Amino acid sequence: MPLHDVLYGRMGALLSWCRQQNGSGLDYQSCPTSKDCEDNAVDSFWKRVSVQYSVDSSGVIYIMLNGSEPSGTYFKKGFLADYEIPYLQKDKITRIEIWVMHEIGGPNLESCGEGSVKILEERLQELGFQYSCINDYLPVKLLKCVDHSTHPDCALKSQVNILTQPCCFSKTTRLTLYRTLMSSVGAARWCSINA
Repeated sequence: MPLHDVLYGRMGALLSWCRQQNGSGLDYQSCPTSKDCEDNAVDSFWKRVSVQYSVDSSGVIYIMLNGSEPSGTYFKKGFLADYEIPYLQKDKITRIEIWVMHEIGGPNLESCGEGSVKILEERLQELGFQYSCINDYLPVKLLKCVDHSTHPDCALKSQVNILTQPCCFSKTTRLTLYRTLMSSVGAARWCSINA
C-alpha cells in the first residue's frame, strides 16, 4: 500500500502549512522549500511519516522504481534512501521485491544489477534483507500498455495480446485493473516518481 494510502500519509497529502515569518499565524500562500530551509514543516512531516511507514511495514515489501529516469533510478540521498530503507524492521520483513519499470517507448537507462539499482541491491544485502529485482514486472507493464497497445514495447506473446487491445478496456475497467494490481501487491511502495 503506498504511503499516501495509509492514514498518516493521507492526512498530510494535501496539506501545505507554514508559519508566518513575522507573526504567529500560518502562511497559506507559500512555504519554504528544502533549498530555503532544510527542516521546513512539510519536509519534516514527510520525513517523520516515512520513518513511521517503514517501522510499521511488514511482510513482502514492493519497491517500484523508474528505470527511464535520466537523473537516476534510485537516489542515494532521498526519502527512500534516507528515511525508509534504514528503518525497515528486518524481523518483520519477509523479503523485498524491486520492480524496475521502463517507460513505454522511453529509454532503458537502468535495470536490475546496474547503476543506482545495483547500489540499492547492495545496500539491501548489507542490511541482511532477502530481495529480488525484476525488470518491467509484467502486470504493471500490461497496465501501462493499455494506453500504448500498438507500441512495439507492448508486443507480448499472443496469449496476452488481448489484454492490450484498446477495444477491451474502458476507463472503468482500467481503474479496476489498477485497483486489483495495487491490492495484490500488499504493502507496496510506489516509487515511480523517485521519492
